[in-house]
Amino acid sequence: MKSEAVWFVGPGRVEVREIEVPDPLPHEVQVEVKASGLCMFDVYNFSHGENLKYPFVAGHEGAGVITKVGLHVQGVKEGTRVAAGGFAHHTNTSQIIPLPEKGEFEHLILEPVACCVNGVTQCEVKPGDRVGVVGAGFMGLGILQILGHSPLAGLYAAEPDPARRRLAERFGAQTFARAEELPTGLDVVFECAGVQGVLDASSRLLRNGGTLCMFAWHHGTRTIDTDFWHLHGIRALNASPMISEYFHPFWGRAARLIERGIIDLRPLVTHAFPAARCQELFEIAAARKDGYIKGVVTF
Repeated sequence: MKSEAVWFVGPGRVEVREIEVPDPLPHEVQVEVKASGLCMFDVYNFSHGENLKYPFVAGHEGAGVITKVGLHVQGVKEGTRVAAGGFAHHTNTSQIIPLPEKGEFEHLILEPVACCVNGVTQCEVKPGDRVGVVGAGFMGLGILQILGHSPLAGLYAAEPDPARRRLAERFGAQTFARAEELPTGLDVVFECAGVQGVLDASSRLLRNGGTLCMFAWHHGTRTIDTDFWHLHGIRALNASPMISEYFHPFWGRAARLIERGIIDLRPLVTHAFPAARCQELFEIAAARKDGYIKGVVTF
């Protein structure tokens, strides 16, 4: 079957190309992807892709509908809404997660929500904790939505962008423009910016023995003040999906949180463009312009 996909074809260049999609294998289903989110790793590769081997199809934040079921697959049927796939209109896979029955597909992007659930879980946020989130981009705002429903003694967010601060306030946080303005002595701080200065500032917000959740992906080498960390007993976690031996269950938890309205992606998905406009979408995402928070390719 002929289909289409968004291909990375060179540094700073993506385009739609035709692909051939075979029938699913006996243990697979075929999914018609309706929407696929832009992970910041995808955007990073778009902007810093000089050493990549082109062309290639990427993406891992898909949502769509099962259109074919392999011979040995049980428990699912055609028409089931699932999370699967990337920047391809059709894909075969053996790993799917059911989506809520209601909602637009561009607002049902499970994978990054599962990452947020994983981060909060790994950092063991407790009732009565005072928690800070530094960086209110898409992932920071997702974490804030979860924490906003938790029985905390205080929830604080640092974000320079006023529009994002307003969203953080809507989700229950007291907001500040800079990390250095947050209260100190916090129990847990989620560092969601991925830059050296914010990493430094985030650790200094913690109480002795507090937990620093290094949630953002820091590309390249970073330094830490080991004297400060030692004298204050900083507990640091690299809360990427790889910290979990079994990450798959967090997808189901993410789906349930979206279904209940605990997580609402509607105010966070700011740019949903058809695949034909993929170059424009990636350029906006890379420049973080036009109020960009989260981009989604639709098919």
